[in-house]
Amino acid sequence: MSSRRLDPTDRTVDSFSDEPHFPPPPRLPSSGKAGSSSSARRVSARSRELLSESARSSMWESASSEFGTEDGRSRRESRTPELAQEEARQVFWSKVMVALVLIGSTSLLGYFAYKTAEQDEVREFESQFHALADEIVAQSKNNAYSSFTVLESFSKTVTSLALFANGTWPLVLLPHFEIRASDYLDISGAQQIAFAPIVHDDSRESWEAYTVANQDWIQKGLDLEYVLRLSERENKENNNLEEEEEEKKKKTIAPGTNMAGFSVLGTAKPIQEYIWEYAPLTHRAIVETSKGPHVPLWQSYPAPRNSFVVNYNLLSSPEFTELLNSTVASRRAVLSNVIDNFVLFGNAQTIDVDPKSVVVQPVFESFEAKSDVVGFLIVVIPWFIYFNNVLNNGASPLVCVLRNSCGEAFSYQVDGPKAMFMGEGDWHDPAFDYLQVKTQFAAFFQGANDKAEHHYALHHQVQSVCEFSLHVYPTQEMANAHASSTPIYITLAVMGVMTFTSLVFLLYDFLVSKRQLKIVQAANKTTAIVASLFPQEVHDRLFASAALGGNTRDDSVSSHAPKYRLRTFLSDEEEQAHKKNQKQNGAGGGAEKDAPIADLFPECTVMFCDIAGFTAWSSVREPSQVFILLENVYSAFDEIASRRKVFKVETIGDSYLAVAGLPTPRRDHAQAMVKFAHDCLTRMKSLAKSLELELGPGTAELTMRFGLHSGPVTAGVLRGEKTRFQLFGDTVNTASRMESTGERDLIQVSEETANLLKAGGKDKWLKPRETKVVAKGKGELQTYWANPRSSSSESMSSHSNSHFEEDDRFDFSLRQVVSTRQLHGSIAFKRELDPSRKRIVHWIAEIMLKLLKQIVARRVAGGGTMIKNNDDVFSSQFVVNGNPIDEVIDIITLPKFDRKIAKKQANFASVQLPEVILDQLHSFIAEVALLYRNNPFHNFDHAGHVTMSVNKLLCRIIAPDVDPSDQENKKGYESIRHDHTYGITSAPLTQFAVVFSALIHDADHPGFPNMVLVNEKNPLAKKYQNRSVAEQNSFDLCWAILKKDKYASLRGCIYTTEEEMKRFRQLVINTIIATDISDKTLSAQRKARWNLAFAGECDRQKFEDCSEGLCDESALVSVNRKATIVIEHLIQASDVAHTMQHWHIYQKWNEKLFKEMYEAYQDGKLEKDPSLGWYEGEIGFFDFYIIPLAKKLKECGVFGVSSAEYLQYALANRREWEMRGRDVVREFVAKHTISSIEEALE
Repeated sequence: MSSRRLDPTDRTVDSFSDEPHFPPPPRLPSSGKAGSSSSARRVSARSRELLSESARSSMWESASSEFGTEDGRSRRESRTPELAQEEARQVFWSKVMVALVLIGSTSLLGYFAYKTAEQDEVREFESQFHALADEIVAQSKNNAYSSFTVLESFSKTVTSLALFANGTWPLVLLPHFEIRASDYLDISGAQQIAFAPIVHDDSRESWEAYTVANQDWIQKGLDLEYVLRLSERENKENNNLEEEEEEKKKKTIAPGTNMAGFSVLGTAKPIQEYIWEYAPLTHRAIVETSKGPHVPLWQSYPAPRNSFVVNYNLLSSPEFTELLNSTVASRRAVLSNVIDNFVLFGNAQTIDVDPKSVVVQPVFESFEAKSDVVGFLIVVIPWFIYFNNVLNNGASPLVCVLRNSCGEAFSYQVDGPKAMFMGEGDWHDPAFDYLQVKTQFAAFFQGANDKAEHHYALHHQVQSVCEFSLHVYPTQEMANAHASSTPIYITLAVMGVMTFTSLVFLLYDFLVSKRQLKIVQAANKTTAIVASLFPQEVHDRLFASAALGGNTRDDSVSSHAPKYRLRTFLSDEEEQAHKKNQKQNGAGGGAEKDAPIADLFPECTVMFCDIAGFTAWSSVREPSQVFILLENVYSAFDEIASRRKVFKVETIGDSYLAVAGLPTPRRDHAQAMVKFAHDCLTRMKSLAKSLELELGPGTAELTMRFGLHSGPVTAGVLRGEKTRFQLFGDTVNTASRMESTGERDLIQVSEETANLLKAGGKDKWLKPRETKVVAKGKGELQTYWANPRSSSSESMSSHSNSHFEEDDRFDFSLRQVVSTRQLHGSIAFKRELDPSRKRIVHWIAEIMLKLLKQIVARRVAGGGTMIKNNDDVFSSQFVVNGNPIDEVIDIITLPKFDRKIAKKQANFASVQLPEVILDQLHSFIAEVALLYRNNPFHNFDHAGHVTMSVNKLLCRIIAPDVDPSDQENKKGYESIRHDHTYGITSAPLTQFAVVFSALIHDADHPGFPNMVLVNEKNPLAKKYQNRSVAEQNSFDLCWAILKKDKYASLRGCIYTTEEEMKRFRQLVINTIIATDISDKTLSAQRKARWNLAFAGECDRQKFEDCSEGLCDESALVSVNRKATIVIEHLIQASDVAHTMQHWHIYQKWNEKLFKEMYEAYQDGKLEKDPSLGWYEGEIGFFDFYIIPLAKKLKECGVFGVSSAEYLQYALANRREWEMRGRDVVREFVAKHTISSIEEALE
């Protein structure tokens, strides 16, 4: 047997434990000799291997002989009944046939169901069309018959009136013609009717004289029309105006007529005194010169506005000549082809409106059968009247095509009771030609002949110049209305039922086949076991082996080694590897479906680093600013880690954890980690300087502290709800101790890491630390400072230095507000400022620029101008009497909330200010910065710190807990926020004034209290009457700078009206004077205003009413009082914000203030040594000013969590000072004494 077959770990050998039967394995003699336990175990294991392999070999050979060879197969097949095989084949083919029948029947049933339903819809569509078409034909026939019958009656009436009056033709004036004609038009739907007698030459002169004498019928017609129009106007309120307009559009008004639509009916003008016609070329009216007979136009309705149409000889028109001759010859009404009724007046024929025809009805001299024709009734009939009101509302639209034998065709769409002219030509859909319904127009008048009972009935017949026929077709819209999704739904339902039935049958067959297969398999196994005639012992061993093979898992076979699986996970491919692992190990029964991904890495270097001073720095910043710093720093570190092939593990707060040597082992892990730490330190310094322009003063002072240690590390993926990669082991703990005991700007490494660096020839990088460090749980440790100077210069030269230097030079946070040219211009102006002050200037400029944009956005939304530079007009009228302190008032009136302005106000980020304003803003702040003296405390850095606190509090001004998207809230979110903050948030000018005040409030501060100036009788004290001397001086100096001509554009951006200028000045004065907390009178006044404003519960409902314009004067005053006192307390809290911030921040500024007071004492400005009462003074300052002030911020409810944060820091600092304050004061004195000695020695 080959070695491959003997290898028990070879899983390529298939197990036959599931085969029917096997020969029994050979029996091995048991050993009777005693031996060592290990030897016995080895023998036992070897025996089991031989037993297993012998059994497998015998089983393979037996199985091959039974099933693999020809003889085996023949013996197996000989035991299979031929009847069962034949039955199986029959069952299979029967299943195939059933499946085909089901598929075919389903398809056929679906097809027939669809066709049947579709034919039903088609039949319904055709049936409804024929019904509507027949209705159109019948109604059109009735309309035509009615109109011509009435016209014939009108002709009889004319004859009757002439006989009754014993008139002599043609000298006949039909009495009340306008009334009878109006009735006829209403009944027939015709547009116009006229009477034209036949005038022979012998009666022409008498006719012309007669018409001139009897032309008053024109004025009667006009008067009747006026009366009818008045009646129509009275009924318009009850009629549908839209339908009337449509009817007007369908009527064509001939020149000279007075149809509805003329606004004014004038007086009738004289008629032509002679029978006239149009000149052939000039088309002017001329006397008819041809011989008679003549057919002059006489009475007509509507009465003509242009009376010249009277006496127009119709026989001068070729069209009417043919009609009149046909009428005389046939002695019955003649219908013309489609013409324009303008032809009545000699104009050329035009088809630009609905088609119409002219009907000429003869008028006889008497009622005798052979009486002569003495005149004609000429009627203009539009064809649409035969299709109007023939169908009911809701009927589907049809197309009616009117054709004539003259080759003309006109199409109408009949949509319910309305008929719309589609255009000249045949516009029907050819797809519906097979449904055409046709009728001849001559058949419309057969009813007249059927009803005639006397000889005059022959005149009911109508003769046409062109024979007309009517053709009715359905429309696609009508077909679509009858086409629905019902056939599809029926088909889907039928096929769904059949498909469901088929699936149920197939499922049943599948379950039966599956059950039968199991039965057959069990029977085969049982038969095989019984037929094999194996002993019971072999039988039991066989099934035990099968059970063992089915439930054991060979750990020697794995998808990946642990380290490879870990590396796969870290490469974002762990999920795929895990699935592959599960798939390959699935045969083992799933005992270990998901093995942990972890391993030990013996050679690694772990680095911990921390931002030194971060906790104190973050206590004075907005949360968003904290995350801006961390995101910039971590992103830079990640970039360096990628370049250095260092693996970042995680970040916790301001701590950064990285490791070198895993997941891919490397020999130079210690060197790589030191280089990485040094690159991070360099990058951090660059980022801190550049970010100070965005995050404020003190950011450039941030730096890193690094700790490194080398050793074995256990690394793995800790899975759960939030899967994380973790490091474990003493190496990690020691690296953490290296970082915590390290120092700013230094990389501290353990002795183990140092040894690795020395082994790598990097001795020059190391410098032993002078004193051993005491690490928790480690005792005293010898550590080293690492500084890879040469390597750093090489690595950084090609990757980082170029753009790092650019970062140090410019502020990328201003990239959206200033251009490089502007920034260079501002820097050039501030040559006298040191780099630190320059960064503060740019940072303050960015804050003020945002507020300026908000001011402009709100001003534009209110309809004002963006910038106005002519403030000299109202500034010259503004006279200041007295000192700034005299302008302090208890209540500053803020603008009311305007919901329309708030809605229109655009996002301030979209506001683009001119470059000149940006330049002037930077220049102004720089000029103010130069006013600050180099005092230890009251300096420009202090102004930046106060500005930062003011900006933080303004940004933290909140609204109540209201969802801005809540539609049930009747008031807008901005309105509620305005109410809750007493109007401060909705007034950008107010916020700008507070920031402006923070910038200038200590300008030119002397470095000692106001009482020193008063006691020394300083000219400033005399000028300001010994009250708030430094504060008033700061305001006057900075206000004078702002009023310089070179800052005109900046002023025009801050305020554009005198009211805005006065409010801005008032806010600045009140805010700056509020920083004087030593004036007892001012303090008492502020305390009284606070108690008056916030005594008891704040009645916010009053302010909400004020924002809606519902409040009285007293409520508005109360609201403005609250806003004023809140602003004053905001600047007060910001002026001493260091006392309500982190202990380190408090200590930093407390030491500066102590130094300033101590120097004033040494210079003789102060009589008492400040160190003697500094400890007690700070406690009293906390108890009687700082803590009550913080509580007031919380009580007013405007500043949200910041007020609670300030109070907590104040209480914590007070406790810390009480414990450590005396020692701190001694340190202050000692440090200042040493500094004084050093200065003296220098």
